[in-house]
Amino acid sequence: GDNIYLGDRNAVRTPMQWSIDRNGGFSMADPARLYHPVIMDPVYGYQSVNVEAQMKNQSSLFHFMKQIIGLRRQYKAFGRGSLTFLHPENHRILAYLRRYKHEVLLCVVNLCDTIQPVNLDLSEYAGSTPLEMFGRTEFPTIGQTPYFLSLPPHGFYWFKIVPQAKPIGALDMGASLEKTLPRVVIESGRDSIWEMANKNILEKDAFPRFLPNQHWFIPTGQKISQTHITDWVKISANFWITFVNVSFEDGSEARYCLPLRIALDKDAERILEQVPKAVVCLVNIRQEISGVLYDAFFDEVACNIFYSAIEDSRHFVTDQEAAVRGFSVNRDMLGTPETDTAHPAVRHVTLKQRNTSLIFGTSAVLKLFRKVEPGVNPDIELREYLLHQTNFRAFPIVTGGLSYTEAEKKPAHIAMLQRYAQNDGDCAAFIEAHIQHFFKKLLAMPAKQLKAAPVHQPDTPLTDVVNNPIPQEALALMDDELIRVIEAIGKTTADFHAALSQPTRDKAFSPQLVEPGYLDKLSEVFTREVQDTLEILIRDFNQFDESLHGDIDFILSNCSGLVERFDHLHQLNVCGYLIRCHGNYKLHNMIRCGDDQIYILDFDGDLYFPLEVRRQKHPAIKDVADLLFSIATLGHTALANLRASHPDKVEDVRPWCR
Repeated sequence: GDNIYLGDRNAVRTPMQWSIDRNGGFSMADPARLYHPVIMDPVYGYQSVNVEAQMKNQSSLFHFMKQIIGLRRQYKAFGRGSLTFLHPENHRILAYLRRYKHEVLLCVVNLCDTIQPVNLDLSEYAGSTPLEMFGRTEFPTIGQTPYFLSLPPHGFYWFKIVPQAKPIGALDMGASLEKTLPRVVIESGRDSIWEMANKNILEKDAFPRFLPNQHWFIPTGQKISQTHITDWVKISANFWITFVNVSFEDGSEARYCLPLRIALDKDAERILEQVPKAVVCLVNIRQEISGVLYDAFFDEVACNIFYSAIEDSRHFVTDQEAAVRGFSVNRDMLGTPETDTAHPAVRHVTLKQRNTSLIFGTSAVLKLFRKVEPGVNPDIELREYLLHQTNFRAFPIVTGGLSYTEAEKKPAHIAMLQRYAQNDGDCAAFIEAHIQHFFKKLLAMPAKQLKAAPVHQPDTPLTDVVNNPIPQEALALMDDELIRVIEAIGKTTADFHAALSQPTRDKAFSPQLVEPGYLDKLSEVFTREVQDTLEILIRDFNQFDESLHGDIDFILSNCSGLVERFDHLHQLNVCGYLIRCHGNYKLHNMIRCGDDQIYILDFDGDLYFPLEVRRQKHPAIKDVADLLFSIATLGHTALANLRASHPDKVEDVRPWCR
């Protein structure tokens, strides 16, 4: 205990306030016999402030100090790292960096009793992302300009500076871009950028450097051996759609659609500063004017031109005499979209996607299919079937698109326009936030209750888990809103699969009876995929982060039991139907549209697989498995984050994640 009003050493001899019991739980003796009396202040007395109450309150000073001490112990830079003070203009802010080996921490403290802004020079870490260490929240990426923060009175931030991940084959994206970027020279018209000399630079230097840094580029685990510009078409001045064939070292190939645009002078400087990853190469026009060639989807004017090409069903002829056509569908069913302006504001969709999506005001969403594959696009195909052949409507309706057709080949859809659905965000972010809240309730439990997790054991069969209700102890910790959303997801999933299970004359969607031997083939596929994964873990063990070595060792030591599980599949007596499925049924592909209504997005499946594979039929349980895996991933990610703040609680909380 401590009583700051007492002199000498008497202050620290005040009885410790353990609980609301007699003498604060410090002693059962008569109060008059205590060396010093307990504090009786109505605000700070033992009836209000005591250890027992602090331990029950997850927001208390006790838990705050426990969390901050535990977090500090996780990072050696706090105790052993070098100390570098930053010198912002706002002298009310203390900012410094701690560095130890590859660990870089940024600490920012507001020493004032009012809210304060600050600009920090972090250009040394341009391209890196500040990760707030308590909530594991990613802040905006650091650029060349001063980094702005706003701090509450006496508030502080602890950030871990996370460097930008470099994909296989990617080159340095550091500050000196002008030294690393290739350069092309345009001597005549702008279309001369596709002439032989410049084309060679783009194919040999620019695209192999640019592509692996893009979130929509699908990695194969192999380095790019070469790229080749197969075709291009001019959409407007300084704006082209380019088709690039990518060859990998293992002999595989893929073709990508790249909308490209040239920016000059100050516009080029802005692009280099704000979105350096979008830059393909530097451009010089007649050795006088400097600029950049960059991804046109980072330019609002180009995006509106692309949008208009679809809306107006425009037709273009490419350099190789192929056709790029805009088309419209379902306009008679939907009417004219409400827009405030002829060119609504454009913003990028931040959901995890292997394609690129743009939102135009509150009227439409434009999705660019980066990977070019001739044939029926399942995203458009599934939506059109559901709209015209079923009563299922929990998805944004297609209103148009853009196709690319080469001679004697099937059309390839390169873009799709869909009606915008007003929403409250994707289900992944919603459930992730509620998992964090669920964990807070767990941490506030008494230790004995926390250890007695009323959950299924890891080896419990899935059928038993499904048929048994959620334990009441776990259900009581879930928010009502979370339960409603999960129920809505379940209902939407059931309605979606019911719609796809209806008899139809359309062979692409007619349910197919499960044939004998289907489970044997499935078992072989699963076993082969597991074996391939285990081989990669063994081969590349030393390339993984050291923090993952323990988990990898555990997987490798238990791999035999994992494969044995698939051997039992052929013993099951399963009868049922195979139907068309979503193919990538994850929480980030669902949005909440109010009144517990769920909309499904992105019906194009897992883009790692070819088009025809993604159109194959499967048991509906495949989508359910994807969904359960998505939820489990969020839970285990939250559990991994918990290790930083409450390392002693991780094993107690883990059973509640099952």
